[in-house]
Amino acid sequence: MKIMADAHIPFLKEVAEQFGEVEYLPGNQFTREAIKDKDALIVRTVTHFGEKILSGTNVKLICSATIGFDHIDTVWCDTHGIAWRTAPGCNANSVEQYLTASLLYLAGKYQFELKEKNHRHCGCWKCREQNRVSLPETRYECIAERSSKGRA
Repeated sequence: MKIMADAHIPFLKEVAEQFGEVEYLPGNQFTREAIKDKDALIVRTVTHFGEKILSGTNVKLICSATIGFDHIDTVWCDTHGIAWRTAPGCNANSVEQYLTASLLYLAGKYQFELKEKNHRHCGCWKCREQNRVSLPETRYECIAERSSKGRA
């Protein structure tokens, strides 16, 4: 399988090679000419993938290393036999790390204890199927449950 991958996707090199012959190119350099003989693309949101770039190519699969898909013309791909996949949740750990670091910074700057505060998490899905992750010794409150009780 011939694969074109965005050169700016971290940790991809030496992983993608197990699936085929991989060529790396910066995402903003993906053109119809560059991808015409590729079977699969591993992309980010830098380039829009629709009829203009995909028509007349061998591409059968687009894998996006992002949570969204507004950079893929999914209707055009679906009607032309091009499968597409995204990576929902791929940034969840980095969001958690950023939030934790921010809370610790603010607690230090404004001299308060985190255990004195309510930490609300809700991207719900019943709080990610009850896997409620919070900092030690903090009170946890589901915003969705609170809203359903009329206390939003």
